[in-house]
Amino acid sequence: MAGKGKSAIAHTIATWSHAHGELGSRYCFDRTRQADRRHEKIWSTIARDLADHDPFIRRELARIVLHDTSELRHTEAVSRQWERLLTVLNNVASMDKPGPVLIIIDALDESGECETRELILDLLSGKRDGASLRTTKLPPNIRILITSRPLSDIHDALHDLPRVQHVSWDDDAFLESTQRDIKTYINGKLGHQDAFGDSDVTELARKSGGHFDIS
Repeated sequence: MAGKGKSAIAHTIATWSHAHGELGSRYCFDRTRQADRRHEKIWSTIARDLADHDPFIRRELARIVLHDTSELRHTEAVSRQWERLLTVLNNVASMDKPGPVLIIIDALDESGECETRELILDLLSGKRDGASLRTTKLPPNIRILITSRPLSDIHDALHDLPRVQHVSWDDDAFLESTQRDIKTYINGKLGHQDAFGDSDVTELARKSGGHFDIS
């Protein structure tokens, strides 16, 4: 997905989800900010976003922080942050019937070298040593969308998990569907122009290279 607008896709989905009240958090990595060590802040930041999104999550998070050692506030305890966040989400799901919540992790490939995201991938995949199903299972209303280039460490960690749906921008079916959408969009904008025929629209869609970003 390199150079093909993965962040534009994440932005479009985030905008739609926010408009429907379903966006819990969007966490963006950026290769120009690797010195900020954002990979260590991911779960504490997402926890704060979710607390702002849902008052039930906010109350449960506050309860755990008050009665525990506040791992969610310490960037060095990344695995503990994840476990506590899952505890909060599962507790809330058991008390209520929450609506769908989307968490977006954008440009995971830009988090740094393989070592910087190894723990994140281990936690997401449940492959962390000593991890149990209880601490790796998200409640059914929570969905995580990850955008990334197909780096080998990310692919190897996530591609064979039954609960992960993998979509590649380079898949023929996905590309064909995108081309149809682009043609429909161009037709809607330019179809009334006599200077543009069907062959012109097809050529414009082809030259788009699969980019489809509506601002």
